[in-house]
Amino acid sequence: MEYYSDLEAFMEFYQEPHHFEKTFFSDLQEALANLPAAVANNLCNLMETIKRQNRRFKMSLESAIENLDFRFMSLLDYGDAIRLNRLNPMGEYEDDFRFTQANPEHPLNHINRSKRMSGSDEILKLSELKADLFTVDVLEKIHAHLFDCCAPVRHSLVSALYYAGDQSSIPYIIKLVEIESDRTLPETGSEMIKNVARVVLWKLAPGSASNRDTVFVVSPEIELVASLKDFCQANDMNLLIGNLNLMDVLEVSFKVAILDWAWLGRMSQDDWLDVLHKLEATHQDYLLIITVSQGLHNWFSKYVIEPLNSPSNPVHFPSRLPGDHIVRIVKTWMDTGELDPLL
Repeated sequence: MEYYSDLEAFMEFYQEPHHFEKTFFSDLQEALANLPAAVANNLCNLMETIKRQNRRFKMSLESAIENLDFRFMSLLDYGDAIRLNRLNPMGEYEDDFRFTQANPEHPLNHINRSKRMSGSDEILKLSELKADLFTVDVLEKIHAHLFDCCAPVRHSLVSALYYAGDQSSIPYIIKLVEIESDRTLPETGSEMIKNVARVVLWKLAPGSASNRDTVFVVSPEIELVASLKDFCQANDMNLLIGNLNLMDVLEVSFKVAILDWAWLGRMSQDDWLDVLHKLEATHQDYLLIITVSQGLHNWFSKYVIEPLNSPSNPVHFPSRLPGDHIVRIVKTWMDTGELDPLL
């Protein structure tokens, strides 16, 4: 707590939903007795706000799961229904309004699919914000609806498994890639869905990693991870995708690491300096990029970057950058040993 004398930085840190229950309430109990009354009052108000927000998250998730059931039909059942003429196929350029009027029970008419799309989009949003809400029961429901005949629903749900999936999700994702590749079924063949599914599989079931040429990434940006996966495959490198608070950076041997600070859990100034000094002592030939939100960049500059005081240190703290920019930075460093001047 002592390193968060700037209340605004502290408040912004704890607005990251990943940190709600795991750190905030225990920190608050320790801190309130030692804080000025005005600051303590602000923190108590923040705690109540967080509790209310958590209740809203839970209610939103329950509602979203209910929406997934609305006129749900799996890809395999949909294919059978089309083949047996029990449903009319929805043509690529079908007039949505007329099709919905003529086929009110059809799972892909505008009203029915939009309801399920709304549910899957909300699930995706909540999976990134509050993955701890995704219990075994919730994951089972997502797995069951992963094969929805509506492609946007499948895309959102498989993306949600990047943030909230576990080992139980693996066989379902493998099956999704197989079905999505079966062009004999209607509404399949989405390369976007297959690419996301492969990234999620890479995260949940990583292959063996080399100690010398591994790229380690902890990031909520699926497109960044997909770009890094392509980069690693093209350059005969391993990609290791970390989970929230499950991997100690010091236990991973990497050539390059890209870490999103907000996704690593709370680390104080001393925590960061300890990790970075230990990394410095173990090996020099590495690149570590820690992306920081714009609002917290000043805190990092003052309490982490300046104390390192090493112009040759291979650790860099840019504000969040687009995925293709990060990959370009990595490629330039791998090819030349130098950093992109825009970093």
